[in-house]
Amino acid sequence: MTVKSAFNPQIVWALGLPLLLVALVYAPGFGGFWIGDDLTNLHHYFVWAQDGRLWSDSWARFFQGISVEGSAYRPLSILSLSGNYALAGSHYAGWYASNYVVHLANSALIALLVLRLAAHNGLAGHLAAALAALLFGLAPTLAEGVYWLSARADGWVTLLTLGALFIWIGPPKRQPVAGAPLVDRNLRRQNALRVGIALCLLILGLGFKESAAVFPLQLTLLAFFWPSRLGAARWLILIGSYLLLMGFFVWRAHLFGHAFWVYATPGAEAVSIDWLGRLYAALLSLGPWWSALTAQANVLSAMYLLILPIAICLLIVSGRHRQRFIALALFGAGAGMALATVLNLGALLPHGEGGRLSYGPIAWFALGIGVLASGSLKRAQQGAVLALGVCVLAGAALLIEQLTRVWRAQDSLAALVAALPDYVNQNGGYTLLLVPETDGQVVMLRNGQGAMALPPLQEHGLLDRLLPSLPSDISERHLRIAGGMITQFEQRHFQHLTGPEVARLYDPAAPRWPDNYACWSKHERRIVPLAKPDPADAAAWAQTLRDALPGCGLAN
Repeated sequence: MTVKSAFNPQIVWALGLPLLLVALVYAPGFGGFWIGDDLTNLHHYFVWAQDGRLWSDSWARFFQGISVEGSAYRPLSILSLSGNYALAGSHYAGWYASNYVVHLANSALIALLVLRLAAHNGLAGHLAAALAALLFGLAPTLAEGVYWLSARADGWVTLLTLGALFIWIGPPKRQPVAGAPLVDRNLRRQNALRVGIALCLLILGLGFKESAAVFPLQLTLLAFFWPSRLGAARWLILIGSYLLLMGFFVWRAHLFGHAFWVYATPGAEAVSIDWLGRLYAALLSLGPWWSALTAQANVLSAMYLLILPIAICLLIVSGRHRQRFIALALFGAGAGMALATVLNLGALLPHGEGGRLSYGPIAWFALGIGVLASGSLKRAQQGAVLALGVCVLAGAALLIEQLTRVWRAQDSLAALVAALPDYVNQNGGYTLLLVPETDGQVVMLRNGQGAMALPPLQEHGLLDRLLPSLPSDISERHLRIAGGMITQFEQRHFQHLTGPEVARLYDPAAPRWPDNYACWSKHERRIVPLAKPDPADAAAWAQTLRDALPGCGLAN
């Protein structure tokens, strides 16, 4: 079946149906709440805005990493969060809207790319485009990149690089018409515009996250299997992307002392890495990670994980020659991106965090599936498409179950934040409060968990009355309290924790031990008092608090 025109009314449902379903599944997230790094980020932007340096501090991130502990360079991620604060303040829904729209845009872009690739082969790809968009938009591993505001970089990188890919592919060639010299001049202008826009999108992608650096390699793989001449515009975009990548690595080396390693302290000496061992550890971590992510939904998991590869193999075996090689190139691009991710990161976490890292690879895999499913289908291909439809339903069910757990965890954290002022008003003295680090795969609190007791989430800072502490920090808390941390909190009345103020917490002072000990119970949705341990014996003090964790529903 050939494509009769650039526009077809079927595009409406090829795009509209997936977007509607994805939008409906994620819509309840507008009632969510900040989690993990979101709380710290919100507090930092509040402080920057209060001090009149929201934009100057955002601009400074173009010339440094996002922290002193690592070599992550993501200035546009910081800028996007600053823009969110400027537009939405401390209203979660306004921040969530950004992630939500980006995910919908990526789902639409998957469909448009499948349609464009099908058109290059003279095929209709409306069913394939809708199927690919649904496989991507409702994939259960991608949810973290939507509901976790601080994890938005993967969605943006995917949007920008797939946008560059859409431009690189370009529309199918039109038949020559009269007035060829004029057409040639117009074509040169169009090609120059294509090259410029595509490279600008790549620059923006590199500004959001380092994972955009694999795009030139992905483009090379696709170019190798491209079924026709590349043409000047595609060659220029490909060459230009490598030049940009070289410049990006030079800039990283200037900032951090090394070009490639993301999770390393700037200026630290390079260490020898056992790459095969690292890969083996990552592969071993997949099972526990997936089990935690899906809450051991074995039947749905089996349907999703078994039917999907079988359907893909059927499409590959029975597909057309040209489509098969383009699809394999797209699969290879996705697999290469996944490999680069796990080699850089290492093993996936057993509690299920990290699904956002699959955002880009799954986008490329969905494109490959869409290419294979384009055009009129043979009987084997029809069966494969039906199987993919079952995968969409299984994936959607896994996703909805996961999002339900996420929203429940967010509600619990919102209740905890709201309960703090009443608690300190009703309980005199100082309290050490044990709070959850994770709830299933959801990172509830981490690093700067004290932000939950600070503006703008609280009207006034509460750290002079209450010290939120993670279960993993219990032993370290005894050392810090003995060194005077609580004394510093009480005397200095911190309203925010940034820059020099954090360092002052470690100034020596007389120890001040908590008057009260408590924990947040996610099951009871209240702050539960705990027995007061004797601080004279550090090991016994820490063990007493650890023994109380199960009663609070907290993981040790």
